[in-house]
Amino acid sequence: MPRRAASAPGLPETASPRPPLRFAVALTVKDMRSLLPECLAALFPQLGDGGELVVVDAASTDGTTEYLRDLERQGMLHLIVTPCTTGRGRHLGILATQAPLLVTQVDADLKLAPGVIPRALRELARHPRWGVLVVVGRRDRNPDSTKIYLWRREAYLRSGGYPDLRIGEDLEVLRKPLREGVVGHLTVPAVGLDLREALRPAAQLASPWGKGPGMYRVALRRLQGGWDLPLYLRYLWAVRRSLPRFLAGAGLTLAAALTLPRRGRGRPEGTRTAAEAAPGQSPPPPG
Repeated sequence: MPRRAASAPGLPETASPRPPLRFAVALTVKDMRSLLPECLAALFPQLGDGGELVVVDAASTDGTTEYLRDLERQGMLHLIVTPCTTGRGRHLGILATQAPLLVTQVDADLKLAPGVIPRALRELARHPRWGVLVVVGRRDRNPDSTKIYLWRREAYLRSGGYPDLRIGEDLEVLRKPLREGVVGHLTVPAVGLDLREALRPAAQLASPWGKGPGMYRVALRRLQGGWDLPLYLRYLWAVRRSLPRFLAGAGLTLAAALTLPRRGRGRPEGTRTAAEAAPGQSPPPPG
């Protein structure tokens, strides 16, 4: 019997069989009732026949929980409601599914560009040694805040999982994969629209150093892994009227410019490239 999800305000009506799951999207929310319809309207078409949506609601009080419960009754998603930080919410969403591929960094304030998830799935399939694929957009307004990760489940478990943090969890979870050399990068025209960033003046965009003490080191490793400088040059142009943010971004860009040429001269001892790092046995899920 085909599975039909009843239509919801702002969401397309869907009808499809329920095949074995290939990937799951872990979405975290808190008090995002006004943005969820636009976010989900862009996300649901990208799930296709092989995708599952797991939503962790961190005990919202603005009607978000009731809205999501209605969608869960229609079979459109799996809902977990519990007070938690952003990092813990991402981790709980992943533990709630057995899908072998996991899409993270999707939040209620992100309106995905069409076809981003299917393209990321195809790219990861082309590189079996990659444990996680970081997808960024050339034309996205803030290249640091607008991104998604596509994980192989075993690589996520080896990473130690998202830490129990409100900010900076997106950078900390990449530390071990970066050291192992199993992080791939994909640049697309746009990952999507950050619905909250779109309401801010350009000078108020989040600083490249504004998300925690580990931001600089991890961002630098990302750039060494293949991110191009134009992304950060465009960022500098956007925040040129904000001196603190401009100086922070300029320092990061200069450090990247000084270290990027070293990529072709070898790599730090003990690290491996994505092509050399074979998947290993996954440990038990982190608590």
